[in-house]
Amino acid sequence: MDTPHSDTRFYKDYIGFLEPFNVKGTSFIVERMLDPHADDQVNTYLPTERRVRRFSAKERADSFMGSNATLDDIEGFSGRVLDHTWALLGEKRLLAVVDGKNPHIQTYGPFSRVPDDRWQFRDCYVVEVHSIWDEHPYGSRIMFIDKQTFNIPLVLVIDRGGRLFKIMQSTFQRPNQQGERASSMEHSVPIWQSSIYINVLTNTSNVYKTVDEAIFPKMGPKPIKRLFSVSSLSEGK
Repeated sequence: MDTPHSDTRFYKDYIGFLEPFNVKGTSFIVERMLDPHADDQVNTYLPTERRVRRFSAKERADSFMGSNATLDDIEGFSGRVLDHTWALLGEKRLLAVVDGKNPHIQTYGPFSRVPDDRWQFRDCYVVEVHSIWDEHPYGSRIMFIDKQTFNIPLVLVIDRGGRLFKIMQSTFQRPNQQGERASSMEHSVPIWQSSIYINVLTNTSNVYKTVDEAIFPKMGPKPIKRLFSVSSLSEGK
């Protein structure tokens, strides 16, 4: 689609917070470059500061909005590939939720952080990931990558002392799974439903989940240009 920066950007993400009241109005635009050596451009509007500011590269490893996740942890991994070293450890069968039965994630257990859903065995690549930044808080990540969908249902984070630090789990749903439009998993793009981030050391967790039906929106060039304009982050605020 012929939109501004389409010749230099791999993708753009827009993230906006509607609640709770202390973060309402906070918004982000994340721009990933086609050049794998170029840094991301991350701009955020903070209502408390009433201005737009640029995120530094090292801030991506900080707690994202006070949670147990970082900006690089979205859906298992959203960082830059060349900011890390990668090693294939092998393959593993893993229980995961890749075709959720519920419109929205439901959880249970003593801490309400276990998906109450349809689990199935998935064949995964097991990959060890290290940041090239020496001061990164993670010693390494052990990522389980679904061999069929290439989504990441599970990540184990090891701290600098070699201890299990975090468990990050994501669930997905196959689109159009009802009626005649149902498609096989290998012929569909599973939609993200939730991510659960558990800090093992503090025994705290955060659950990110969809509250409305997750869809692939259809948008033309004009609304895309307006949505992803950095100047629109503070529009009317």
